[in-house]
Amino acid sequence: MDKKSWLDKLHYDFDKQRGNLEVAQAFLDKEKNPKWSKWKKYLEAQGDEKFLSKVNNRTILPNEVVLDIEDTEKFSEIHEKVKKDFKFYSVYKTGSRGYHIHLWFDQDLTNEEKGAVIEEYKTDKQKAGKKCLIALENCPHWKTGNLKTILEENSGFNDLSFVKGLKQERDLEKDEEGIKAKLSNFILDDKQIPQRIDHAVGVIEINNQKYRYYGAKLNEKVMKKSKGKLVTYIEKVNAIVLENGEIISENTKPDDLSFEFDSVMTLKRNRWSLDLINKFCRGECKKEDYTFNKIFEKFKACYDDGMVFDLEDWYLFNPLWDMTTYFWDIIDKFLIPKHEGISGSAKSKGLKISCNLSFNGKKFLCPTPANFFRYRHHNKATICIEEAERLFDDSKKKSVGDSELVEYLTGSYEKGNTVPRQNDKNINQTDEFDPAGFSRIGSIKPLKGALEKRSIPLQMIKASKTDKRGNIEIPAENDSEYTAVRGMAYICGLFYYKDFMNALADVKNNYDLANRQWIVAKPIIAMARCVNVDFEKKVGDFIVKLFTIRDDSLDENSWEIVLSKTLVKLFSTFEGEEFISTEAIKEKFVSELSPSDYKVNNIRIGILMRSLGFSDFKANPSGNQRGYRITFFKLCEILLRQEWMKIENIKKIVSEVSERKITDDKINKWYTDTFLTPDISKKKTSDTLTDMTLVCGKEIIDFSKTGIKEFLEKQNAEAQDG
Repeated sequence: MDKKSWLDKLHYDFDKQRGNLEVAQAFLDKEKNPKWSKWKKYLEAQGDEKFLSKVNNRTILPNEVVLDIEDTEKFSEIHEKVKKDFKFYSVYKTGSRGYHIHLWFDQDLTNEEKGAVIEEYKTDKQKAGKKCLIALENCPHWKTGNLKTILEENSGFNDLSFVKGLKQERDLEKDEEGIKAKLSNFILDDKQIPQRIDHAVGVIEINNQKYRYYGAKLNEKVMKKSKGKLVTYIEKVNAIVLENGEIISENTKPDDLSFEFDSVMTLKRNRWSLDLINKFCRGECKKEDYTFNKIFEKFKACYDDGMVFDLEDWYLFNPLWDMTTYFWDIIDKFLIPKHEGISGSAKSKGLKISCNLSFNGKKFLCPTPANFFRYRHHNKATICIEEAERLFDDSKKKSVGDSELVEYLTGSYEKGNTVPRQNDKNINQTDEFDPAGFSRIGSIKPLKGALEKRSIPLQMIKASKTDKRGNIEIPAENDSEYTAVRGMAYICGLFYYKDFMNALADVKNNYDLANRQWIVAKPIIAMARCVNVDFEKKVGDFIVKLFTIRDDSLDENSWEIVLSKTLVKLFSTFEGEEFISTEAIKEKFVSELSPSDYKVNNIRIGILMRSLGFSDFKANPSGNQRGYRITFFKLCEILLRQEWMKIENIKKIVSEVSERKITDDKINKWYTDTFLTPDISKKKTSDTLTDMTLVCGKEIIDFSKTGIKEFLEKQNAEAQDG
């Protein structure tokens, strides 16, 4: 490469036309004394061909480090170390007695950073200064007349991180307070760490104030450099629309705001229109037009016009459930409606309406497990599963799903469960997918196992021949009317989400719902309160009815139920903690089956015990006999809390055991102490008791006001009087 071309490359490619490159001529006079011409900036000297023809020295650029090696014996060692430490380098024989190794970086270096690199390789420290000339490449050296020639090169720009690390090491060595200096290299303030948020929906903090938002895929005008000029491009970006009307993307975020998306929506199109987004952001949406009540009426009309239900309350429940999906980020537990009915009973139709109305709704037919948890994770989607009966194989005489998808559906009812998968680009990185969210399931058969416990049944019926609703076809999700209705729900979610949060905090369990039942029903009941205070009790009572229908229809012959009965019978013959082997449990279980000719091994018993919730009670006291160690009452507590049995069932089973050690009185006392809560009281109380309260019938006794001793003496006196 000729001199002019090389100087142009230095100026344009390496210095990016910033004018840092300076050149000069060095020469020996008649007495062999070194002389120097005036230094000139290359930008100014380009037109002076006569001057450039004599130039043989240049300055070191801000993003360049030059290792000047005069000790030729050390060259090989330094050369090999550089190749290990840096990807890109250029090695020159100077034409004099030494070598130059040039390192280029993607950012400018400070003098201290240059010095750290030079010190690492023990080369000439003067080359760290700003005003330092070196022999120009491909030119005769001004002392010897020999060319400065390239020996080895791997061209490119190095990452500055390694250099910064070297500088930090040098600083620590020089600093007496090395520990404090080291701490300064770490960001230990949460406010300086990028916020990790989900794209679909969530909350972001800006200037110490939190804003709720919904995500959108938007086209944004972006200015980019192209051939030295600024050009406007249209780029599709992941944006969030804040409750205050502001739109933020990764390109247009404020300078002091830093965030990263944990998940990014993969939807093909936005679920609310650009026109409505534009109107909302311009402040043209009136709050009174987007109340919970108005959204409810719009949602309800879709079910009124297209669906036939056996119970009128379904026309309340379904739109309320769909509305609640827009508050995924506020809710921790999710109730699963299960559309059950014969072929032609509009199961699919009901799912489609819900899918069209709900937040990021999607209707799947035979999805793979990966389809499910990846789509849910990225979109926080409401997922409707059709033909769920395919997930179970009745021919295998078991009540658990054959598909991995059943496990994900079962676990999706609450946040906190993750699906780990190794990153396909980095096997040392584990990606975690969150399957939690709203789901609906359609099936011609009842669900089984734990999934059945997470759901409520919606018994579908066929419309009569004279009912026009049976002939109504439901359009696709991009239908303009459905898009408009969904858009209203988005705006409502930004205007009124605090009202929903307040309702969620204030609503009480006045329905005698068990622990998990209340947790999953609470968001729907809170939404009913937001729509109309009169709806709250009506919807709450209806959900109680649904749980009752579900529990009454449990399959008594399912293996989980049979094993539950078997365990109650076995452990009721012991008073304290007792060990029973897996083999003994299997033998008793097989004898309880009807018919009892199924082949059951110990592995199958272990799987069933895990599904019932007894994994933590495994034991192997002798080292060669596996089994379970537990008390009768702990066993019953787990079965009741997991809703496998009711207290009435337990008492009936125990009464039939001839060798039982557990009496009715003991069961009653234990149940009262363990399970009776203020929820059965008509008084307005918190959802849980303190250690200073007791429920006696429907009366709550507060021992912080009445002493325990006084209470017991009073009870004994009343009993004697009676």
